[in-house]
Amino acid sequence: MTIKDIQKKEEARLSRAGIIRLGAKVRGQNGEHPVDFDHFVMTDAPDLVPAYGASPTALFIYLPFATIDENLKAFHELWKASGCVCRGDGEYIVDLIGADGHKVIRDSRVVRSYTENDIEYQKDDTAKCPGLDHNLYPRCADCKPSAILIVMVRDPQRPDQLVGDRLVYYQIRTHSFYNIQNLTGQLAYAAQITERMGRDLRGIPMVLRRVAHDLPYTDAKSGQRKTTTKHLLDLEFDPEWVRWANSGMRAQALGEVASMPALPAPVEHVTGELVEDEPLDVTPPMAEPEPVEDPQVETVDIATAPRPWSPQTLVRRFEWAVERKLEKHPKDVALIDEDAGRKIARQVTNILNGLVSTDEQRHAFLYFLFGVDSSFYLSIARRDVLESWLTTDSPAARTEAEMVMDWLTNQPQAEPETEAA
Repeated sequence: MTIKDIQKKEEARLSRAGIIRLGAKVRGQNGEHPVDFDHFVMTDAPDLVPAYGASPTALFIYLPFATIDENLKAFHELWKASGCVCRGDGEYIVDLIGADGHKVIRDSRVVRSYTENDIEYQKDDTAKCPGLDHNLYPRCADCKPSAILIVMVRDPQRPDQLVGDRLVYYQIRTHSFYNIQNLTGQLAYAAQITERMGRDLRGIPMVLRRVAHDLPYTDAKSGQRKTTTKHLLDLEFDPEWVRWANSGMRAQALGEVASMPALPAPVEHVTGELVEDEPLDVTPPMAEPEPVEDPQVETVDIATAPRPWSPQTLVRRFEWAVERKLEKHPKDVALIDEDAGRKIARQVTNILNGLVSTDEQRHAFLYFLFGVDSSFYLSIARRDVLESWLTTDSPAARTEAEMVMDWLTNQPQAEPETEAA
């Protein structure tokens, strides 16, 4: 059985391995005061020091969870010596400890009646959170924004692996208004891209940096506007993910695919139009009529399906094989590295030997199969399926490659535009 109010299975969790700090308390003439540094402080994350040193300015990271709110937990918070006594989201108070030390608001709902500012709150009521307006309750004067970014840290020497091969997270807390806005905006952009491609924020390779920014402020004594330099958090996406995202965004912008990383329908390389199974008013016609799809065809594996396949069937077989692989290994959506890209390029060149005479024709072959014109833009899953096709039955693969090139060669060329007389 499950304890419904304790065992919340939808709340995925990882073990926390440490805390990465942005500064430290420094003792001065008037006692200790917090100072913001230009680097990450690894005092409370000692297992990262062998990989990054004691004061790195950049960290290779993954995000462990699917959504922005899961990876970046941000609230207006009031802390006392006993801990956090009030937490709000700028609209409602989320959690509140009453004057007697007992919780009166939990998960944005009043759980025990109480009175504050001559307002009586009953069970199941909601209470307003003033956000940055600190005039609603006296305690609000000491409230400030706070956010915790949760990251998994990658090994700088093996960027596709976690430090120590440990599936754990590190937290980074910030009270900076600018940090919270900046991180939220950058994660929101990544979320928009991945949502369009049927993915989420998990496993995106990123680099988290401390970057200097000149920020305006009003001097308390003179009232004048001045600037100060602060080292803010900045998320930069790894080049491998940028190539993958760029390929998908470009294809979607041109109307070539509906989502990534699933393979697109066959694309006519010259015009960029989607090719239907039974095209209408196309001259010359396809090299062979497309057969009616067998309802069981989706369960047929590349290694056992009858060969050779027509160009359109070949694309569909690839797509189904990739989808099945990603169901078992979701991380195989990542792009292959440069060495793997060169290897698969040589294999494709071998299968096309004598069939093509220019690099453009080779690019057209890959573009027809995957919607990308370079082997460096292939995901791990696509690479594996392509290699299986190349090695399972080489004579059949050669025949299918010939059929693809014949199909591409026989497509009508776009007529050049002419100016009106």
